[in-house]
Amino acid sequence: MITSKQLLELTGISRATLNNYISLGFIPKPQVMSPLGNNNSSTKRIGFFQDEVIERINEIKHLKKNGLGISELINYFKTKGLLVYKNEEKNHIDTVNNVTMSLDSINCPSLMINYNFEVVWLNDSVKKLIWNNKLKLDDNTKLRNIFDVISQANFFLKEDTYLSLIELFVFLAKTKYNKSQIESTIVSKTSTILNIISNAYDKDSDFDSVRGVLLKEIFIETYESTSNIYNIAITTFREGILLVFVPIAEYSDSIINYLSRRDLVIKELLKNKIPTLTSFAVLVTDLQSSTRICAELPANEYFELINEIWTSLDPIFRQFYGTHGKHVGDGLVYYFFPKPDSSYTFNAVQCAMMIKNEMRKINERWKIKKGWLRDLYLNTSIHEGQEWLGTFQTSTSIEFTVLGDTINQASRICDFARFGAIWASKKLMSQLTFDELSKVHYGVYRLNNQNQQTFISNTYAQVDTLIDLNTPKHDKLKEIATLSITEIQSISL
Repeated sequence: MITSKQLLELTGISRATLNNYISLGFIPKPQVMSPLGNNNSSTKRIGFFQDEVIERINEIKHLKKNGLGISELINYFKTKGLLVYKNEEKNHIDTVNNVTMSLDSINCPSLMINYNFEVVWLNDSVKKLIWNNKLKLDDNTKLRNIFDVISQANFFLKEDTYLSLIELFVFLAKTKYNKSQIESTIVSKTSTILNIISNAYDKDSDFDSVRGVLLKEIFIETYESTSNIYNIAITTFREGILLVFVPIAEYSDSIINYLSRRDLVIKELLKNKIPTLTSFAVLVTDLQSSTRICAELPANEYFELINEIWTSLDPIFRQFYGTHGKHVGDGLVYYFFPKPDSSYTFNAVQCAMMIKNEMRKINERWKIKKGWLRDLYLNTSIHEGQEWLGTFQTSTSIEFTVLGDTINQASRICDFARFGAIWASKKLMSQLTFDELSKVHYGVYRLNNQNQQTFISNTYAQVDTLIDLNTPKHDKLKEIATLSITEIQSISL
């Protein structure tokens, strides 16, 4: 008998191809046992194949070289009675157009992490597999770092398995961050976990790739004498990384086909996203005098203007890692979340300034196009807080939303802003580092002794000192009467 590693070396095929042949019934699944007949429970068990499998794989390669496709190979082996699985449905479940499959129907242990490497979703199967149903997951996203979470499995997983999982997540993390950035995300910075990560960072890891899905084989063994070989299918999205632990005997190309359909998978994941308590910055922006502009323009031109604004701004929000919250009429909301490699509050500040500059260009284009003197302004506010993040879903869409006073206050600050100004809360500005704050030109206008408006840099003011709240049209601003805010005029980078 030979190991899977030896089989791959002798036949020259990839592990993904081997797994595909097993799922199609071309070759039998491996027998999982200890090396050299060693039945010691502490010895790592691996998969073995009969020597005849080499001949079968070489036969498949010969037939494929002669032009036979997968369906023809199935019929060939079926006619000869050589398929390992006799159930026709098993062999034909694979189809690229299979859209009925879901994470629930796969029924494999699965979890998703964001690019802060915080757990944002996981199913009951993975809780059982990795943590023996004893995982304690905090509401605060900062306490859901995957390395902290995995450390809770140390009592249940054998050491080799535990280290293999740490190495897997380190490999995924180091594609975006250096070693110190990875370590900075960890809450429980014990010497043990830091040493493990440091050692794992310098190791290489081998992955197969099928239709954009990474595959990594891992042997999972517990102190309760359970063990199995899993193919971990890894899919990346803008929102994070999904890992599906597929038992080697259940591996199917249909699973890969489903996971490669990112649009379907991410929609399902967002529906099940765990509400989390998280720090964030929020940017609210609104087109000033939109009702009057709508009245002055033909309907098709008004929608052309709005679409041009949002289309032009979208790349800027993406550049600064903004997450789309909602899009109501002429305004929008974007969220900025903590990241190991950048400041979420400074990202919001830079984004606000760039959209202001972009809006000036749009304004000039429409002045030329319409020959009018009207100026177009996007009034913007940015605020910071800690609130519950979740999703609202309808039959056709999924929308990120944050519950709490932070959003309401940001909306009121935006209502206060006029003529394309950017107003930020003192709370947000206080989250900037000294170096970041030194790059921002901010302050408020005050009346001097000559009753003239003078800009006082590096200062804040309560809303009720900047506007007459007794005027009926300002009633809704009473909600933020005592909130300290400042106007951001420019950034020096």
